[in-house]
Amino acid sequence: MLDVVDALAPALIAFFAFFFVFLLTTVALIRERTSRTLDRLMASPLRQPELVVGYSLGLGVYALAQSLLVTGLSVAVLQLHVYGDLGAVFLVVALLTVGAGNLGILASSFARNEFQALQFIPIVIVPQTLLSVAFFPVEVLPGWAQGLGRAFPLTYAVEAMRKVMVAGASVGAFEVWWRLLVLAAFALGFVVLGAIGLRRQR
Repeated sequence: MLDVVDALAPALIAFFAFFFVFLLTTVALIRERTSRTLDRLMASPLRQPELVVGYSLGLGVYALAQSLLVTGLSVAVLQLHVYGDLGAVFLVVALLTVGAGNLGILASSFARNEFQALQFIPIVIVPQTLLSVAFFPVEVLPGWAQGLGRAFPLTYAVEAMRKVMVAGASVGAFEVWWRLLVLAAFALGFVVLGAIGLRRQR
């Protein structure tokens, strides 16, 4: 019988990975701006999309390291059970955190200091926690909330991880890989929006 910890594990791993990468990326970009580093880069011949992609690639390395750390500690230290492919779990978390980093780049264009960055927590994090399938069955939500929950990357990450960790699905299973494509689309979309956000600062 599946215990409570194993049942909650996919949601907890996805939530904390998303939360920390989003918050740290937002704060890091704000510090780049306050130190005038970002202004100097924006004054260079680099275009906004190139600048955002560069930051995304750099922060993506951090996101991947965070993914490996969270997944590794969850399995090795907390001894959470993974009934499917461990590599698939890492891939889901990696795509989620890359998207979280890109979303942090976008959020940093609307915040002027670290205090304002913290105000994005109730705007970005809380709705995903309450309206995604992370901690509540989707059936208990009203119809409009179920539809809105589909607009959050955390929903697809948690669903994919549950398919892998609990149901034992592989990355090649349809119910997993189509959600991976959605997470990749979120990550790419946040890059585009991040470039637009930087443009408004010029």
